[in-house]
Amino acid sequence: MAELPLVQFQQQSKSGSRNCSPNVLLFGLAKVAESRDDETGQHLARIKTYARIIAGLYAEKYPKRLHHSMVHIISETSIVHDIGKVGISDDILKHKGAYSESQFEAMKAHTTIGADILLALSEQIGRDVWIDTAIQVTLSHHERFDGGGYPFGLSGETISLPARLVTIADVYDALRSKRVYKEALSHEEAMDIINEETGLQFDPEIALLVNNNHKVFKNVLASTENQLERV
Repeated sequence: MAELPLVQFQQQSKSGSRNCSPNVLLFGLAKVAESRDDETGQHLARIKTYARIIAGLYAEKYPKRLHHSMVHIISETSIVHDIGKVGISDDILKHKGAYSESQFEAMKAHTTIGADILLALSEQIGRDVWIDTAIQVTLSHHERFDGGGYPFGLSGETISLPARLVTIADVYDALRSKRVYKEALSHEEAMDIINEETGLQFDPEIALLVNNNHKVFKNVLASTENQLERV
């Protein structure tokens, strides 16, 4: 999915009459994904916060590349990044331990399944900046800056900017979170991995912004869990 030009992003993001409906639809899709995974609800709350912080830092540093109006859209659409997992069987989705090669290949399909779902939605409601951004994030959040990711092995800036921003938010939260197959890492351990993967998995400019502002991320995990407990 090609990245929209900045000017077109700005024009579409200002069309307030169309922002509400796609946003609500995307939230509904995210809730469907949440129903498949006990961890997803908290993960979605955190990734939206991380994506907002990272996109905000990027827009501040590079305003000619990312208009500030896109920060909110990228944050909100980040929650559907794994919507394609609704098309993955439970024996794979809830598998404990390392995947076999065939299981991993099946899991990788969640990126294209999710994009297909959103493309079908786009065909019904028309092209919209919310849906376009969600498609970019869903399809490419497992691509790597060095070209070693999936589903298409894209590299560098051929990976859409929203996807590059959400990728590091997704990975940081995965590292910090406890799963049935692993313990949570500390903030410092997670940052060590992000620094090691700078220029490999992650866009070096984005990773540098995260590293230079890493203290902002440290307490998000605890704060979002406290907010969810009060709901």
